[in-house]
Parts: sequence; C-alpha cells; structure tokens
Amino acid sequence: TRKDEGESVRKAFCKDVFPFIGERPLDEIRKAHIAGVLDRAKSRGVNRSVGVLLSSLRQMFRFAISRDYTDRDPTFSLTKKDFGIVETERSRTLDQEEIVLLACNLVIDENNKLAGEARLKDTTKLAIWIQLSTCCRIGELVHAQWSDIDLDNGTWKITQLDSHTKRHQQTVLLSDFSIA
Repeated sequence: TRKDEGESVRKAFCKDVFPFIGERPLDEIRKAHIAGVLDRAKSRGVNRSVGVLLSSLRQMFRFAISRDYTDRDPTFSLTKKDFGIVETERSRTLDQEEIVLLACNLVIDENNKLAGEARLKDTTKLAIWIQLSTCCRIGELVHAQWSDIDLDNGTWKITQLDSHTKRHQQTVLLSDFSIA
C-alpha cells in the first residue's frame, strides 16, 4: 500500500539486508544477524535509514509469522534506541508573522478564483482551515462524511475505521470558526 509500491524498501533490502543475510534460511536468522545489518548501516551515518530499516524488517517478520513461514521474530526486542537513534518530538510553531502570512494565502475568493499566493483551490484552503481548527489528521478529514457531522450540536464523529489509531470512535467539538 506504499506510494512507491515498496521500491524504497526493496532498495534498502538490496543494499543492506540481502548481501549479509539474504541467503540464510528464515528460521536461522537471529537477533545478532539483524543487529549486524543495522550496525553496518549505522556505520555509514544514515541514522534515519537505520530506524526505517528496523521498522521494515519488523514488518517483514510479522508478515512471515502471519503466513506461518516462521514462528520467530528476531527483531522483537530490538529498539531504535539500541542503535543510538533517539526520536525527538518536533515542536514547531508559527510565529505571528507566519500566521498572518498563512491567513493571507488561504483567503477564500468569492469569485472562485485562485486568490492569494498559495494558488490553491478553495476546497483545499477550506480543508487546511478545518485541519487547523480541529487538529484532525488529513486522512480523517478526507474520509469524513456529512452524516458524521452535526452542525446544530457542533460535533463531528470520526468513526473507528477513519480514526488514526483504528481503536475507537472520536467526537470532535467544532468551534464556531470550524462550522463557518
């Protein structure tokens, strides 16, 4: 389901995985083999790639277990931290000038022309405003149905299927700005 149809994973495996453990039977691959693959990639200084590679290997072993190709996952107890990768939460905020600039670029034109420097369709501008005013994810917004929205009570139900976690339904309270 990846946009590149798995091409980036294929390239990473061809470069970092197959040359070192590609000929080894699945049931013989141990945590040490996986750690060796990741250590080699880390030695090239491609830290983000190491984290992505570990995630891809985990996904591969989960698939292999689900299809009964193996009953072991040698990546199970490995973490990104084991390879010196520390994920830091980004906390980027817009300053006053950037907020004004954003608002100017997201002006909705009454004549349905592409107003503002952003040159976006009004539907796209509205989607951005809804995202900003509700803190929803783009996937949740794209899958929203009018039947999920109650403008009279100012609520939007994000169904379990459409939620990011897929665990539970969420109710988003809509501000007057969101409703407008």
